Amino acid sequence: MRITSLRLSDVKRHRSLELELAPGLTVIRGPNEAGKSTIQRALEMVLFRRPTSAAQELEGVRPWSDADAVPTIEIDFEHEGVAGQLTKAFAGARGTARLELGGDIVTDPAAVEGRLAELTGLPSEKFFRSTASIRHQELAGLDRDEGALRDRLHQSMSGADRGTWAARRKLQDAINRYRTEGHKNPGLLKQARAEVERLSRESLQGEAGLAALGRDRSALAEARAKRETLDERLAEAQADLDAAGRAVAARDRLVKAEAEYTRYKRAAVLREEMARLEAAHPPAMALPLLRSGVEQLRSLEYGISEQRAEFASQPDPAHRQADIEKAPRWRPLAVVPLLLLAAALAAFVVIGDVAGLVLAGVLVGAALLIALMVWRLHSRASQVQ
Repeated sequence: MRITSLRLSDVKRHRSLELELAPGLTVIRGPNEAGKSTIQRALEMVLFRRPTSAAQELEGVRPWSDADAVPTIEIDFEHEGVAGQLTKAFAGARGTARLELGGDIVTDPAAVEGRLAELTGLPSEKFFRSTASIRHQELAGLDRDEGALRDRLHQSMSGADRGTWAARRKLQDAINRYRTEGHKNPGLLKQARAEVERLSRESLQGEAGLAALGRDRSALAEARAKRETLDERLAEAQADLDAAGRAVAARDRLVKAEAEYTRYKRAAVLREEMARLEAAHPPAMALPLLRSGVEQLRSLEYGISEQRAEFASQPDPAHRQADIEKAPRWRPLAVVPLLLLAAALAAFVVIGDVAGLVLAGVLVGAALLIALMVWRLHSRASQVQ
């Protein structure tokens, strides 16, 4: 970094000063109290002091005639062929800084200080004053004693000042904190190693868990595949079962149809046999008359069964009163209709002609009359009871 120009505003006696610095060696000369030391002090301030420094430090750089003036220092410089500019206005808490280099602009004071340290290669103001910024009153001592110059350089480079010593002590304390291996007070390094070991164990456990999870997921995938296969087989078996059920139902219907067919076929054979027998042996009575007689006999038989059921529902004679001990008069007559019906059936079967049919009809009529008389006697006896 090479400074090419310097501009001062309201810095001690220099209300406004601009200097152009040659590429080589530039000598600033003048009588006492001309402001040469002020220029040196301005260079130190613009390179190392923050513009937000306390007001007490600025009392020595303000003009005596203007206590409210804001000292402003501006330099132009070159760095590796790139032009730059640095401006600082020392106004206490309201101080500002602006660094421009190659199109990049920085205005944060702390960032400006860090960037200047990189550009100049000077770590601090003390280092600068011990090497390149020697006061004129110190030149005579350095000329008489070369060891003094070596001591100044050694002091600035060895860090013997209090700030560097404090930094070294902090660094040593930090190293001790990290390297302590005591049981009650383990160092940060030991704690970090223990934490690394713990994390390593947890990592191994996690990897084992991940491996187990992978195996479980594989087993789950296989189980799902087997389940899908079993579901497909179950669906096929269910379809086969449904088909078998339909086949069994169809077979049952077939068996029933075959049985019906057999009965119908047997009935047709019997009908043909009856027709053949009727044609071979024609009856003396017409078939419609026989059917009518048979229907009448069936009706009489049904009436007799109803009479029997009614007789069976009558109370037991053993539980009647003592004054009604002899059997009712209708009971002996109840057997007569049955006998007459049996005789009519026998006459129809044995005789088989018109005479047998007439005799059977007479007997059936007599049986009906006697049955009616028995029913009336029974009703009267029931009313008397």
